[in-house]
Amino acid sequence: MSLLIVVLPRAHQGTFGDTPGAVLDETPAQPTAPALDFMLLAEGEVIEAGRAPATALPTTRDPAQEVVALVPPQALSWHAVVLPPGVNTASPRLRAVLVGLLEDQLLDDPTELHLVVAGDARDSAGPKRWVAACERRWLAMALQDLEAAGCKPTRVLPEWGPPGAARVHLTGTPEQLQMLLSSPHSATMVDFSPEMWAWAMQASDTQPTRLSAEPELLAQAQALLQTEVQAWPRSERWAAATLPRWDLAHGLHKRSRTRRSPLEWLLAPRWRSLRWALLGLLAIHLVGLNALAWYQTMQLASHQDRMRQLLLQTFAQSDAQALADPLLHMQRELLRLRSASTAPAATDLPVMLVAVLSVSPQGRTPQSLDYAPGHLQLNGLALTPAELQALASAMQALSYEARSQGQALSMRAMP
Repeated sequence: MSLLIVVLPRAHQGTFGDTPGAVLDETPAQPTAPALDFMLLAEGEVIEAGRAPATALPTTRDPAQEVVALVPPQALSWHAVVLPPGVNTASPRLRAVLVGLLEDQLLDDPTELHLVVAGDARDSAGPKRWVAACERRWLAMALQDLEAAGCKPTRVLPEWGPPGAARVHLTGTPEQLQMLLSSPHSATMVDFSPEMWAWAMQASDTQPTRLSAEPELLAQAQALLQTEVQAWPRSERWAAATLPRWDLAHGLHKRSRTRRSPLEWLLAPRWRSLRWALLGLLAIHLVGLNALAWYQTMQLASHQDRMRQLLLQTFAQSDAQALADPLLHMQRELLRLRSASTAPAATDLPVMLVAVLSVSPQGRTPQSLDYAPGHLQLNGLALTPAELQALASAMQALSYEARSQGQALSMRAMP
């Protein structure tokens, strides 16, 4: 069976939600994905090792290939607790118990931390237990990046820890040495310095049971420490870190893509610039609409003022009520002036009645009439064909056209 070991990046470059403790599910769109340290083993032998993005991690044809993600020591802190009776790592109220026990030891908000007890889930109350604490969102997003790249971890374990036998291991580069420190009280990584080395020796209850270093740093380590240092290759150290059967990701809930609300997606920090741009565009539109409304209001007020001035100049007798609606008042005044100054037209009803009655036979009066401007119909005259012909000739002399429509006489003004 093959084994792929991947060390998670310390500084995650993905996108987190704005809500504390929330885990967003999208794969970060990065110009360059972070390179991850990895090692591929088959039957205990190293097949390939190096650094590569998550999408370029090596795989084998082994369907039973196991992927173990290692959490770097800088991302973890270790805390000792004694679980109360009736509580073990499988208890549903374990997290609440851990938060209560570690309340004075945690510097960060417990809601932003992922807490897991190291060891077998069947272990119950008893001696001191070690609790690993790390950022919940960082761990969730780092694992989701691997899953999105098609490399889903089967287990997550610490690269260094939990605390145990006293040990010092030198790693890093010749230019920047780092020390992995382990004791019965702590497990951490610090930059190497003579002062830190002296402090590590004084902090240990006993002398370290083993001093080790990466093979390429062995000579430098012996020169600095002035003592014998054993070589401990990184491949062996990582392989040893994968031996425990517990899972550091136990209880870490990652939200699936289908459960993510559109509001959470929109409020992600990656869209902050877009949100500000949309707000700015909306503000510009509001300012433009207000400016346009103010301009049109001023134009309307100016137009109304011109109409009032025209009304006062044309109709000096206009009162305050006329000024309230100058257009209506001007229309009424023009209609009144037109009615008072014009002569009757040939299409008016009185003129048409006088014309037809003046040429109608004596004793013939209409019973009813229908009038439209320029058209008059008289009902009930009962004219004979000869009378109708004589009436039509007389009406034509008066510039009217007359014709019979049954028992009615229809006439209209000729152009």
